[in-house]
Amino acid sequence: MRRTLFVLVVWITGVLQAQTIDNKIRLSISPSVIHTAENKAIIEQLTRFLQTKNQDPYTNAYWNKDDFKRFVSPYRSIVGIEQGRLGSHFYQPALMELLSTDDPTKQIAKIAYIGHNTETKENSLRLIYNIVVNITQDKIYFSSYTDLATSSWQKYTQGAITYVISPGKKLNVKEVESQVNDIERLTSFFNTEQIPITYYSCVEAKELFNIKGFDYHADMYLSKHGGLAEEGGIVYSANNAETYTHEVTHIYMQKLFPFLPTILDEGLATYFGGSGFYDYQWHKTALKNYMANHTIDYAYYLDRPYERFYINDETPVPYLTGALICEYAIKQVGQEKFVEDLHQINQEMDIWEIIHLWGLTKANINDELNQTLL
Repeated sequence: MRRTLFVLVVWITGVLQAQTIDNKIRLSISPSVIHTAENKAIIEQLTRFLQTKNQDPYTNAYWNKDDFKRFVSPYRSIVGIEQGRLGSHFYQPALMELLSTDDPTKQIAKIAYIGHNTETKENSLRLIYNIVVNITQDKIYFSSYTDLATSSWQKYTQGAITYVISPGKKLNVKEVESQVNDIERLTSFFNTEQIPITYYSCVEAKELFNIKGFDYHADMYLSKHGGLAEEGGIVYSANNAETYTHEVTHIYMQKLFPFLPTILDEGLATYFGGSGFYDYQWHKTALKNYMANHTIDYAYYLDRPYERFYINDETPVPYLTGALICEYAIKQVGQEKFVEDLHQINQEMDIWEIIHLWGLTKANINDELNQTLL
């Protein structure tokens, strides 16, 4: 039987001394949430978390400390989520439900972020997000939904990579071996140790968003597949596959080269792991065929790595620009010097200063990358 909480006042008072409350964030409560003593304590604590979460995505007195070790920034998805076109606090949180789980010490807080346009009288939903509420005798704290959502998923470890496999698919051992081989290629190229990686293998994007805590997010429906790499050595794949070298490469780049410009980060991920379901050479061929009847100003994409320019809905031109720069650099200075140069990059260097190390300038970048394409 779940214990009712009363002894929170002293602990909360101590926490408040270290937290600055954003009073513009106001949590509304759905009529479906019954106002028991325990639920009231949860609501008060949830309000404090939501009003302090934007201060720092790497620490919060109301969140499980172990999550910061594993996920590094466990609630990053909702940091600053209140911001909208109509103001910095346009979207406000609403507690829709508090749901019981099989564990009497845990509940699920289901939160919607909703914006209200006072002129048009229209409401807009930004997302619906789940947070785990942990209940002990002396305090309430919150944690990531991912562990709860994947608690029954199959676990499989090979080398430094641990897979968490969706029940909607079967583990593909050949793909695991391919991923392990790609990791060995990466560590050999960059002369580094293997990084422990947790790989969540989902069937499609909707499932990926679900295990990250989302019941609704507009991006859930942009594409059926894809993925991302996050701090803490975590890869989320929505490709129904156990190989995702593009995102695995991002894990290595985050650790080895913290000031790497995004165009080179995505370029190296594409060079080693391709993009989508196709490898780098496949995308090079697609870009080469496109260039037979078109021209591209590669310089334009150096500070626009996420510009949505795809060839045949498959080949991302900005990513290919970065990959071509990396291939060109390796040919010009050699693998060892290229890696050495990457280690020397600091936050004061802009992209043109970096690629100038390899002989690329505003005057020659288009010609040189077109030659690399051949």
